[in-house]
Amino acid sequence: MANINYHIDKLTNSVFRKKGFATAKIIMEWEIILDNPRLARHSHPFKIVYPAGKNVEGTLYIKASGALSLELQQYEPKIIEKIATYFGFKAISSIKIIHEH
Repeated sequence: MANINYHIDKLTNSVFRKKGFATAKIIMEWEIILDNPRLARHSHPFKIVYPAGKNVEGTLYIKASGALSLELQQYEPKIIEKIATYFGFKAISSIKIIHEH
């Protein structure tokens, strides 16, 4: 029997690619990347925008609830570093936080 993650990736790949995600890994492992369950519950990555013609050093857009947006900003360097570790290259160079109500 095949791994469930394989099937999830196949089903969701095209949707995630439209939002700039090469893989669902950032979304699926958001709590691990943040290493902060409380922040992870109140935020989520929703798209990546790369410079024209590139698939590295993109901007990760994150939606976050109210006051936690400011706290999440403090994690920006750690998030960028952790994503680079996951992918083995600098996939993200900046983060934009969108405040949700």
